[in-house]
Amino acid sequence: MAKRLVYEYKDHGFVIDVEEAQNHLGSAWIKSDSREINFGEAIYNLFETLNLMLQLVKNKRMLVNGSLMNDTLFWDIKD
Repeated sequence: MAKRLVYEYKDHGFVIDVEEAQNHLGSAWIKSDSREINFGEAIYNLFETLNLMLQLVKNKRMLVNGSLMNDTLFWDIKD
């Protein structure tokens, strides 16, 4: 399995979809609809909405690396 994942794709940055991941690793390992995934998707969508608002209003981006209160970075977007 590892050989297929390493050598059958163009590069390691290539993203496979859920169905393909389930084919390689099995549906017991790859979940496509769970409370945790739905929560993560909701947080990601909120983060992306906030970043869009920051970009439009302040011309900035936000990166959270750990704690939202202590590990959030803001930087200016270069024109």
